[in-house]
Order: sequence, then structure tokens, then C-alpha cells
Amino acid sequence: MSIEWYDMIARRNGGYKSNAIFTVEGLSGEDVFEERLVSMLPNFESILDAGCGHGDFTLKMARYAKNITGLDNSIELIKIAKSSLEEINYDHASFVYASTKKELPFQDGEFTLIYDRRGPTSIINHHRILRSGGTIFGIYSASLEKVEQLLKTNGFVEHKTSE
Repeated sequence: MSIEWYDMIARRNGGYKSNAIFTVEGLSGEDVFEERLVSMLPNFESILDAGCGHGDFTLKMARYAKNITGLDNSIELIKIAKSSLEEINYDHASFVYASTKKELPFQDGEFTLIYDRRGPTSIINHHRILRSGGTIFGIYSASLEKVEQLLKTNGFVEHKTSE
């Protein structure tokens, strides 16, 4: 999807939301991801949510995090996220407008954990912002082969992937 599409959805729906009704039988991948992430967060000093959308999930995870930053390439979604943050007033959470298709506005090794909940697979290309020994954790829409290739190309020596 284009940035313009995400901006349009943000303006029309007040975020990356829809009125779709669906039923999941059993435990969904999203539930498993969230459960694992919640258990991981207290172990990391600085966390990046890559592709945070309108920020609801980032703010939900902020309850368990020491320092968390949401990143998205839609200025409209980031506006909504920042507005939600003002209402909650967490001093350990922030939102940044930037694209993973360009150089990111973070210091080398700034994050100990980068998570990506169906966000941009291209975050893997920004390994310089992940502290040595840090963790990338994600659900990707790209093929397993593509994700594994990106990890290898970007110098990740230890990685676990599963379908």
C-alpha cells in the first residue's frame, strides 16, 4: 500500500481501523506474538515499534516497557498516535514519523529490541540502530525465504524463523 493510502485511511477512519467483523478459532498468530512480546519487554531498555500505525498497540505495550518509540511512515497516523499519547501522558513513550525506505533518525545502537507487527520488513535493513546483541522480533507478510535472506544480508548471525 502507498503512504497516501495509509494517510487516507487515517483521516477517514481515525487510524488504521476498520469496521470488519471476523472470527478466529483457536489462538491466532497475533495473540501468540502479543503474549511473547509482553513477556519480553521488561528485559529490554529501549524498544522500537516499526510500523506502529496510529499507536494503539505501541501504547498498549508501553505498560510493560521501560522506553518505547513508535515509528511509522504515515504522517496522519503519527498525528493520531501523538494525540493519543498526550491523553495518556506516558513519559517513556514517543512517536516518530520516518520511512524505513530512507535513513532513520536514530543513533547507532539506540534500540535493544525492534519489533515489527506486520509492519515494514525493510526495518531489517536498518541493523545499525539495533544495539549489538539486540533482538528483532516480528510477524512479516513477506515470505519466510525473503525474511531469512534479509537477516543474512544484514549480518544477523543468530536468528530463528518459523511459519
